[in-house]
Amino acid sequence: MDGSITGTVTRIGPRLRAVSQKEPALKRQRVAVWTDSVFAHEMGAHAIMTLRMAEAFAVACGTATVFAGANPGFQSDTLATTLRSDFALDDSVEFRFRVSGRTLIGRVVGELATVFRVARARPSLLYASSLGLAPVLAPMLRIPTILDLHGTLGGSWGPRLLTFLLKFGRRRTLVVANSEGLAAVLESSFPALGGDVVVAGNGVAAGFLVPLDSADPRRPIGSESTAIVVGYVGSVRAGRGIDLIASLAAANEDLGFLIAGQDHVSAETEQLRGLTNVTMLGQVPHADVPSILRSCDILLMPYEASVPIKGVEFVDVMSPMKAVEYMASGRAIIASDLSAIRRVMDPETALFCSPDDFDEWQAALDQLRADAGRRRQLGDAARASVSDRTWTARARRLVDTIEERLTVR
Repeated sequence: MDGSITGTVTRIGPRLRAVSQKEPALKRQRVAVWTDSVFAHEMGAHAIMTLRMAEAFAVACGTATVFAGANPGFQSDTLATTLRSDFALDDSVEFRFRVSGRTLIGRVVGELATVFRVARARPSLLYASSLGLAPVLAPMLRIPTILDLHGTLGGSWGPRLLTFLLKFGRRRTLVVANSEGLAAVLESSFPALGGDVVVAGNGVAAGFLVPLDSADPRRPIGSESTAIVVGYVGSVRAGRGIDLIASLAAANEDLGFLIAGQDHVSAETEQLRGLTNVTMLGQVPHADVPSILRSCDILLMPYEASVPIKGVEFVDVMSPMKAVEYMASGRAIIASDLSAIRRVMDPETALFCSPDDFDEWQAALDQLRADAGRRRQLGDAARASVSDRTWTARARRLVDTIEERLTVR
């Protein structure tokens, strides 16, 4: 749905009006981006996704202003400069930070203040990457709102906020899930959604799709040259199969293993650090991830079979951002055989192994290390399959969808 709309928008006044029959209504207008993430030196997947969508809306609509939390004592200019550098953002993405409250009352007051700041900015659209007071109240201020959910709603406040939104702000709200599994859970839990959740999988930044022959492979990164380099980029934490990676590295001393991502200290990470053929880079700027992926020959995505979060199996509702980024790198992938991953990959683009079967992973690794042609075949097919799955394409699709729905309602 990257095309233009077919008519002018008439229902919600001047904030959302098509410029012409062929141009999206939100082109060259302002988008406010709200998140409950706290931006800091170490950025998780949710914060990364939020910034990539802000960049995408800036490209699609002209400018995007990010309203996000920050740790006490931060310097707004310094944090903004760091984010622009780490994500290669230009001035079309602006930042407005709020200090995250330490108490419930403090957080509520901070969110209300943010709602007023968003309203004063008079955006054409609010994009919210998580649920909070801003996306609940914005539709009542006549601001079209995209609520983009990437996980289930835990606790008591999340379900209450969504129920309130669906009752009083549904007409100006587009609810989005990043996976079919999550959409099914949301629609089952909230019948008022009425099967109306839009499924939009994660995208990939333009830097991942530069021509491979122009990429600096930067091999090796932080270690001596190795014939074959096996890589993992993502959170180094429970549920991600870090113990399996450690076992593979220990059993394959002739291979180099490159690990990049936020390190949650555990016995598995200590085991990795003790291996001479493993290089751990820690958290890296997101703008550097494409080069790191391309410095590898084989990429691992060993999610475990069971990762319960907020009472729901994470593996049933997830849509890993790393899956699309891995595929865009043009490198061979070995992934856990899980339904959520098979929605993104298939046997033409990756090798699949049972999450807990070391022998299967070793066999897949042996197959790929010995066959450069097979590695190239898988990598080329994977890259081709995500060539149009950019964050900008995702943002344009969501803009088109909310315009169409506002036109007919």
